[in-house]
Amino acid sequence: MVRELALFWLVLLGFLVVDSCLLLPPGGEALRLDGRGRLRYRPGLRLQLLRRESAWMNPLNPWDRLLPTPQALGALAPGQPARERQRLRALLRAVAPLHALALVYLLGLGLLGLLSWRAHAGLVLAALLGLHLLLWSLSAGLVLWRRAPLGLTGGEAAALLFEALLVPAYTLNLGKRLLRRHPSTLPALGLGLHEWRALRRRDPAAAQLLAVQLRGRLEELEQEGAAGAQLAWLQQARQRLLAPTS
Repeated sequence: MVRELALFWLVLLGFLVVDSCLLLPPGGEALRLDGRGRLRYRPGLRLQLLRRESAWMNPLNPWDRLLPTPQALGALAPGQPARERQRLRALLRAVAPLHALALVYLLGLGLLGLLSWRAHAGLVLAALLGLHLLLWSLSAGLVLWRRAPLGLTGGEAAALLFEALLVPAYTLNLGKRLLRRHPSTLPALGLGLHEWRALRRRDPAAAQLLAVQLRGRLEELEQEGAAGAQLAWLQQARQRLLAPTS
């Protein structure tokens, strides 16, 4: 019985980890949302999965969220970050309750995981089923209620909720899954360069670390075959990072 219980929880965790992977669009990047709903770019580990680069979210933190962006290289247009924050404001308000429900779900799973080694397996499974149906029902109600700001048609909402009903990890990650349907329009490295310039005034040590990370990512993209206007922008950005007093 111990082996079966361990296998059950490992499968559940495996679904959650896999669903926390964000496959990046060709030539694209991932931007991270901080606790205040602002987009940030921090170059990180990129793994090849299904012949595409991937970025990963913490599966045990509902507020660790990523948005894909189809554009890695390029400068920010004047006012573009503010317009992007405005575009995302209603969406973030709509998914915030789903993140809170995901936290309740994770705490419930943790408690059931502890009880599963002492209580009867049938009781644990029944409690897990009840927890899943309760939180799925609440999540489904929120999604249907806020369908307009989430940008979902009736058919898309039904398909998403049906998947979440069948797979507990999808209910847990429902907020993240909805966010990834709304790619950002910000160029990732342009945003990173903008953040580096702001950090130089507030925290020179953090700015220096970010500059090293950005230069490393720019070198990777150059080796991957950036050309034309993108290559020119890449080289200009690297020169700026090499001259922190500019």
